[in-house]
Amino acid sequence: MATIKINPKELHSCQQLMKKYEALFRRKAICGFKFTQFFRQWINDNSFINEDLKRKLLENWDAIENQIPEIRLKELQEIVEYQGGKLHSTEYVNARTKVEVECKKGHIWKVTPNNIKNGRWCPKCAKKEKGSIEDLYELVKNHGGKLRSKIYVNAHTKVEVECKEGHIWETSPNNIKRGKWCKKCANKKNNLRRRLKLIKEIKKMAEQRGGRIRTFTSYLSAEKVNSDAKVEVVCKKGHVWKATPSNLKSGSWCPKCGDREGRFKRRLKMNKEAQIIIMLRGGKLHSTEIVDAHTKLEVECKEGHIWKVTPNNIKKGNWCAKCAHVEKGTIEELQELIRERGGKLRSTEYVNARTKVEVECKEGHIWEAIPDSIKRGTWCPECNLGRHERLCRLIFESIFDKQFQKSRPTWLLNDWENQMELDGYNQELKLAFEYQGRQHYELVPYFHKSIEELERMKANDKKKLYLCEKNGVTLIIIPYTIRSREMLDYIIKMCKEKYLNIPKNSAQIDLDQLINKSYLVEGNPESWSDLQSRIDDYFFDG
Repeated sequence: MATIKINPKELHSCQQLMKKYEALFRRKAICGFKFTQFFRQWINDNSFINEDLKRKLLENWDAIENQIPEIRLKELQEIVEYQGGKLHSTEYVNARTKVEVECKKGHIWKVTPNNIKNGRWCPKCAKKEKGSIEDLYELVKNHGGKLRSKIYVNAHTKVEVECKEGHIWETSPNNIKRGKWCKKCANKKNNLRRRLKLIKEIKKMAEQRGGRIRTFTSYLSAEKVNSDAKVEVVCKKGHVWKATPSNLKSGSWCPKCGDREGRFKRRLKMNKEAQIIIMLRGGKLHSTEIVDAHTKLEVECKEGHIWKVTPNNIKKGNWCAKCAHVEKGTIEELQELIRERGGKLRSTEYVNARTKVEVECKEGHIWEAIPDSIKRGTWCPECNLGRHERLCRLIFESIFDKQFQKSRPTWLLNDWENQMELDGYNQELKLAFEYQGRQHYELVPYFHKSIEELERMKANDKKKLYLCEKNGVTLIIIPYTIRSREMLDYIIKMCKEKYLNIPKNSAQIDLDQLINKSYLVEGNPESWSDLQSRIDDYFFDG
């Protein structure tokens, strides 16, 4: 085949091609930049190369290889001319073979192409411009500093310098001539500028809320900007506290005003709830003020009995002790009630309406319950769970071969001292799980009357995570976005991320069987959790 020389217009494309190769595979390049078999294969495999150019490159391999020196020579000539010089050599061997160059002052010397590419130039000109130690003394003095080095070699050899602030560093005379000076002073100046900007921002935030920033001591004295350093803030009511700029930016404000407002709202809500419960039970509230959930109120039942009880206990269903003693019922009445629901009473002794008994539902689930709560309509906690939560429990129990029952550890109290619950917990493994529905992440009218209730739920979730960690319990959270068929893999993945040992039999778990089993709840009134399952089914699995 006849050799075809590449068109000069394509020379630039070829040059760019080689530059790209050199950038990507510099370590595999051979001195002189010869085309290797590897490069040939690389050209053939890459789609970004123009197809016509690729064809010519591969068909006329030897011809192209002979043009490489010509391309390199042209590239070198451009660099030399850019410096105002001339390239005397007419041949290019490789990057390490010297060529003859002339600078704009007429000095001629020999240098390797590599050195020219790295910025080296005429040694005679460099010697003339190297300056003297006296010139450098004067230059450093103009900056307000002093030269500590006693020997001056040339403009590129580093010397030791001290600024007026006492900072000592090493730099080349050329850098000083270009205006470069102490980095520490420059950083200090930049930090001060950033601090002033930050101060301006938080001052504006405070003023918008009717307050002011009282002191900036930590910012003005700090070496670096620290967004976690606290400033002193005063609200419009005169309360003084310390806060970080990040807290102010996130919207937090006076803890006293916030706490007072929060307490007031909680008290109003508690008052309303207690009054409704007392009214529904035919009683009267004698106390005129509710202090908190744990301060006792004076209450009168419909039979005229007066006693003291906390709002929390009223919410839990506690009522008149005298009436409870009279209306404690009999074991026969309780057996009949349980039988009507398809279950059976396992306990053989009955003390009173407040002493727990052991009950079994028609699905075979066994639990302990207070007779009073059964009379009020509560039933099997296992059957009343939502399907997705039930599926989570089945998966955890299948993986670890342990029970994961609902649990209310004594240490699991929220910021309002209310008891919180874990969806599933195994004390032996110190492992718990929480299935979090959509209402944990966004406003769902059925669950939240206001955005404040959503925020309170989120705060409870954070507190639960913190308390579990504090008490050495690993808490796995399963969000509602995880579909039923993804749950097993997701739970195993999260357990591994928490460095938990996963038994080998987890690979043999039949997920379809667990999913089917999670649906086995029939004939029960729709509970809060069942409604959650319907919502999740609608959005995700349906």
